Amino acid sequence: MIVDKQLGNELFDNGIYEAWQFVTNTARTLSTAEYCKDTILRLLFSMQQDYDAWKEVLWNDLMTQESKVKKVTVTTDSLPEYLTPIAGKDIPTRFLLDKLTKDFFSMLEMYLIVFRRLLMFLYSAIKPRNLIA
Repeated sequence: MIVDKQLGNELFDNGIYEAWQFVTNTARTLSTAEYCKDTILRLLFSMQQDYDAWKEVLWNDLMTQESKVKKVTVTTDSLPEYLTPIAGKDIPTRFLLDKLTKDFFSMLEMYLIVFRRLLMFLYSAIKPRNLIA
């Protein structure tokens, strides 16, 4: 996300340059939240592919059995592991999903806190002018 420097100059010219920090922090926060969202979606897609492959193996095993009575066994050992390689180590995908979900909501909460502070600042900057009129 690109933040326009001209906006920073206009805020400075109007005596509310503190708002510029809000603008740059908001851009950074929204960029991080978008990264978290995109990564969560990629992880879920990867998990779905692993699950579909596991399900296909079970189905093929069932269909290749010659007898009238067919059997399939599902154990915890045969379930997909859902691991994501990071820096040469396999990390449980559920851990990454938990972490990224918390980060996503934390980023949005931080944005709302900063936005509230900006509104309070702007209100306090404008309020005295209205009292004079």
